[in-house]
Parts: sequence; C-alpha cells; structure tokens
Amino acid sequence: MKLKTLSILLALGTGANAAVVAQYSTFAHANNVAQISTDASAGTDWSTTALLDQATGTGAGGGTNQSSTTNRRLNPAGAASGIVYSHAREGDAGIPTGTIGESTWVTFSVAATGGKSLDFTGQIASATMSTWSSISTAQDGGTWSLYYSLNGGTTWNITSAQDGPDATVQSTEVTASLSWNLNAIGTQSGQVDFLLDAVSGGQGGFTTQRYLGFDDLIVNATAVPEPSSTALLGLGGLALMLRRRK
Repeated sequence: MKLKTLSILLALGTGANAAVVAQYSTFAHANNVAQISTDASAGTDWSTTALLDQATGTGAGGGTNQSSTTNRRLNPAGAASGIVYSHAREGDAGIPTGTIGESTWVTFSVAATGGKSLDFTGQIASATMSTWSSISTAQDGGTWSLYYSLNGGTTWNITSAQDGPDATVQSTEVTASLSWNLNAIGTQSGQVDFLLDAVSGGQGGFTTQRYLGFDDLIVNATAVPEPSSTALLGLGGLALMLRRRK
C-alpha cells in the first residue's frame, strides 16, 4: 500500500497535458521589418519569441526580400492573414549551416520557465500552406522543412521536409495542412530554436504573380517538472510516509 502511495505521488509530479507552446496566426507586415507575427500561446510554463523573417539580400525583380511588393506580403486571398513569398525569392536546398542568408527562412524560439522542461515526444508542429499563380501552367507548392537547434543556431537538425500543395488552376489558391513530427527533440530544459525553410523550386514571378505561403503555425509540447523537481516531490512523499509510520 505504501509503495502504491509513493507511485501515485511520483505520477503526480510528472503528469501533464500537451499544450500549444508557439502559435502564429495573426500576421502583420511592413517593408523591411523582420518581425511578422507575435506569439499567441498562453505561455504559463514557457516563453516564446516573435516570428522573424530572416531573409536578406534581394529576390524577385531585385527587390528586397522583405518587400511587400515583390518578395513578401500578407496573403491577399480571402480572410487569411498568412504570409506569402514570391516563388522567385528562393531556390536553395540543403540543411542550414547556421548563417541566415537569402533563404526563405523564418525563425522563433521556445524555452521552458519556472523549473519546468518541455517534452516534445509524441508532439507535432503544423501549419496551413498555400500556393497561387496567375499563369496557366501548374505551380509547384515548394518544399517546407522544419529544423530545430539546441545550441543557439550553431547547427540545425531537420525534423522532416513536407511538400506544399501544387496550384493547378489559374488564379485559384490551393491550401493544405502540413505537420512535422517533433519526437527527435525529446525533453529540453533549455531554449529550442526553430527554423521553417521553404524551397520554391526556382519558378519566377512577384508575389502578385506567383506565391507560396503559410498561416496558423503551431507547435505543441508538454510542460513537465525538471527531474530534480520530480525527485524532490518523491522524497517529500517518502518522508511524509515515514513520519506517519513513526
């Protein structure tokens, strides 16, 4: 009976429900401003940064990568507030080296607070992707890769690469939900940096001609006590049982 009581105490110390630890669904835009969305998660046991567009240099038509007229703007279709990019902006491939350059990369960070850790085991990140073209031929939806870093962005590890939806009907936006498995991140007490990279396939055109983009970017994790906190809870329960025994 005493062992059962101790097991219950330990379970109470480690049990938790999965929560949204990062949420970007209300986008804003200004020319040459990196911040494109603030975090909307209820960060009780974690802190999450704003979503930043890290692209530099030039893209379609020689415009700056954060320009609203050539390379980046709010989604013009329907009521969606997502961000869209010109297909001509990027055609790169490969794992990021840590140097943020002219790629269509957005970054954000999540860190546990209050003596907690974040467990990403069995959790996913998800987003709604969109593709649109004013030309009559099919438009490639690009490939969206989600990376994470556990050393401040010095090295990046890929979770997976997912293909966005192809636009096959002229001037009709196509959307699809994509998700990335976060198992490889495991449980972390320190900061986890994320990087979402879109590779367009090299097709041209401004955002007013051809674009791919995303909306409702969400990351899930479980906030759990750090191992030291769990151990203290277990020892406290054991001490209480021994005291009652006396």
